[in-house]
Amino acid sequence: MAIYQNDVTDEIIQIKDAGGNTIYDNAGETQKRGFEFLGTYHVTPALNFGLSYAYSDFKYKSFQEKVGSAFVSRDGNYLPYIPKTQYGLEANYKMANGFKTRIQTKTWGNYYLDNANSDKYTGYDFVTDLMLGYEHKEHLIQLNIYNIFDKHYAMQADKSVYGVESYKAAAPRSGMVSYRYKF
Repeated sequence: MAIYQNDVTDEIIQIKDAGGNTIYDNAGETQKRGFEFLGTYHVTPALNFGLSYAYSDFKYKSFQEKVGSAFVSRDGNYLPYIPKTQYGLEANYKMANGFKTRIQTKTWGNYYLDNANSDKYTGYDFVTDLMLGYEHKEHLIQLNIYNIFDKHYAMQADKSVYGVESYKAAAPRSGMVSYRYKF
């Protein structure tokens, strides 16, 4: 478990301009507080369950954002693109004969799209990946299936200072087969 508070001076932040381009600016001060937890429970030597959780409270202490020809105070606003909560669950099973499997899922809570905190993206729930593998001596062959339930969500969502929203779609269900040889 980790508990933290970081007071940052002169943090470089991303801002979207009217054309949707990313530009960088200096935020006078930010405060980042939160905690993270990661745990694993071994039911048997072959089976374990994992849990991760993160809580983030990231705010501007001092930031004047240029909007058109004026500067607008964002003091006290939350930093965009950072969900207050994130968590994940996983289960791993490894048989004595070399077969193994893992299923894991992750959730991101909602977050603000811009420095004005004018709108939120809802985040995503239970995006799930699956791994099936076989390991024998130096050889490992593995099948990974990502986003097995083919959820449609934005991997990133933001909003410019002029109100233009943009969303970057996450990958649909996809897979990969890999082979590894250990020397």
